[in-house]
Amino acid sequence: MTSTQPDKTFDLGELVAEATRLIRSVHGTDNIPGIPYPLTTMREVDYARALRHLLDAVARLSEERVRLEGERDDADRRAGAASRRLEWLEDDVRKSRDWMDERKAEVGIGKNDPFDKAWKVLVARAERAEAERDVLKARVAELEGVSRPRIEATGFGDVVPTIERGR
Repeated sequence: MTSTQPDKTFDLGELVAEATRLIRSVHGTDNIPGIPYPLTTMREVDYARALRHLLDAVARLSEERVRLEGERDDADRRAGAASRRLEWLEDDVRKSRDWMDERKAEVGIGKNDPFDKAWKVLVARAERAEAERDVLKARVAELEGVSRPRIEATGFGDVVPTIERGR
């Protein structure tokens, strides 16, 4: 970012003195014989006042510029953070869509079909898998001769599962 600061800084007193000297030279009051220091005319006073008002305005504008540059820098930082956040969110959305497309491909439906179809198929598969697991558990328990699990409390407050063998 480029700065628009002036190349040289000016002292207010120096500027007023220089402006007064220039005004006096324009009006020809610098070279009046017998007057060691030229008298200030009303016009010169008006010029000096105007110059002071202008310099005050320049100082206020300079302060305002510094304030606005700070606001701009802050806005630039916030915009950068928002841009990074947006990029992260877009990446997250892309990853989610890719994941859903993979799940759709697993169940054999097209990418343009709604994910609800794939979800129903996946839930049905999970329910079938749980039912098969329960059947297998029951079969294993039957083969091992286990009739039912029982929970028994110990004297120390712990709960320990125990298994009763079938008769």
